[in-house]
Amino acid sequence: MSRNGPARGSEATGGAPQGPSAIVYTCTFDDYDYNFGPLVRTPNTRFLRYGTSRPNRWRIWEHLPVPDDMALETQTLTNRRFKFLPGAVLPDCDVAIYVDGTILVRADLSPLIAEFWDSGADIALFPHPSGRTVEQEMDFALEHKTSARDIPLMQAQRDRYREMGLLDMPVTENTIIFYRMAAPKVAEIGTLWWEEFERFSKRDQISLPYVRDRIAPKVHLWDWHFHAPSDRNRYFARAPHRRPSRLARLRAAAFFMKDHALEYRALHGAIKAAGALRKLPRGILRMSRAGRR
Repeated sequence: MSRNGPARGSEATGGAPQGPSAIVYTCTFDDYDYNFGPLVRTPNTRFLRYGTSRPNRWRIWEHLPVPDDMALETQTLTNRRFKFLPGAVLPDCDVAIYVDGTILVRADLSPLIAEFWDSGADIALFPHPSGRTVEQEMDFALEHKTSARDIPLMQAQRDRYREMGLLDMPVTENTIIFYRMAAPKVAEIGTLWWEEFERFSKRDQISLPYVRDRIAPKVHLWDWHFHAPSDRNRYFARAPHRRPSRLARLRAAAFFMKDHALEYRALHGAIKAAGALRKLPRGILRMSRAGRR
């Protein structure tokens, strides 16, 4: 289903094969997420950012409004529609890569796209760094900002998954997801995932194991995490969500981006210097008092 023009893969160019065409996409809103990067382009790949965010200096994201038929009553629900159902909104492509609004793309993703494509998998996922099972994730969710509406729904979900023997399945980190768009099971995954999400708790880590059990897609599971740059992970970094005050936003943005952009490094240095200057009178007063003793 193409909403934004033809694919940019080898079939669209009519020239030499370039590997699978890809779209990296997200759905973000200015009052919740920062608007960083990507820092580097990936050949044969478009970067589509739906929502209310604005272009930044890297100018790699193509900024698009949320189509009317994808907009729901909350930003979270709208985001999950995009996350679960890439075929409902994206132009034609071979590989779709969903990234959360907190993800900064730091490098050319071609090696990851090629590895996923060559695996023949329907979907690629990252392991959750906590190593939690479905049941442990439910316990964690109940301790961390689960809404009153979700508590009985999660209990019903727990009972159902216990009967199905799913509580010991490990959860995955669903902040970045690779989809093989021509695979029939991709549409099935999205449809069932959305139904489960609507019916039970709004924690997609909890419902995806059920979807995987029912549909049995071929999954490519990466054997590294993306929460911090490392020798294995030169591709992604994870940003904070936007802070409520302007000063807090500046501090968080400067701290996160100081390793990636000169202007943020300068801003981070200026904020540190301002903090030191603000503390200087108190330091001088303490030294003076100590000297009088």
